[in-house]
Amino acid sequence: NNNRTIKISGYFYKKYGEEIKEPILISGVKKIKAAKWDALSEKFLFLLKEKYKTAFLRLGYISNSNSIVFVSIINLQENPSACP
Repeated sequence: NNNRTIKISGYFYKKYGEEIKEPILISGVKKIKAAKWDALSEKFLFLLKEKYKTAFLRLGYISNSNSIVFVSIINLQENPSACP
C-alpha cells in the first residue's frame, strides 16, 4: 500500500493568446482535476496518487472555446531509455 503522491506544477505560456478555462491532466483514460488553479497567473498544481500512475501523462488545457490543447507528455517510466 503506497501512499506516495506525484506533484506536477507549473504555468502555461500561451503562444497564441487563447484563454484557458482549466488545466487538464490525463492518466491513461482518466482525467485528473487540478488541486490548484489560478486563472490570473495560469499556475496549476496536480496531485497524482499512485493509483493513477501510468507510463505517460498528457498535460494540457481546455480553452474557452472548449477545445482541448495538449502541451506536454510526461514520462513516468523509471528507465526513460526503454521507451520506444
